[in-house]
Amino acid sequence: MNGNHSFTVNWRCGCVISGKAIEEVKPDVCHGCGGSFSKDDLILLNPPQDVLEIYKQVEEERLKRKLKLTEKKLSMTSELGIESTQKKEMVNEHRRTTTSADFKGFLRKAEKRKATTAKSSSIQDSNASAAYKSLFTTCEEAKHKPKPHWITHNPLFY
Repeated sequence: MNGNHSFTVNWRCGCVISGKAIEEVKPDVCHGCGGSFSKDDLILLNPPQDVLEIYKQVEEERLKRKLKLTEKKLSMTSELGIESTQKKEMVNEHRRTTTSADFKGFLRKAEKRKATTAKSSSIQDSNASAAYKSLFTTCEEAKHKPKPHWITHNPLFY
């Protein structure tokens, strides 16, 4: 930024690009982050007075468009608000009270899952073959222990 070339900011992603780079490369995507790129989104850093006035006009137009959109949304939500209150009333009519009997089935399933997950380790499986068990042990004494060990095993500590 020595003053020879102007620098611009991509308003969508915030990447700073020199004016010379934009002239030379003419990118379709931002080279800083790979995001979308449009000439309309470029804003000149430290612009001259005439460009600054143009930016102010563009900003005013953006604000006007934004206000129009919010007004449209408010009018649409007021129309939809009447429909949504009717729907809420219908839902409240159809609701039924829940009892503890409804949740007993869920509790039984959860208890069964907890019981099966505690036994699911493949190393602890007593049906595993000797060859499979030997992959995780190094000495005979560790292989024949009733309580299984973890995958990594230090042969000096068992």
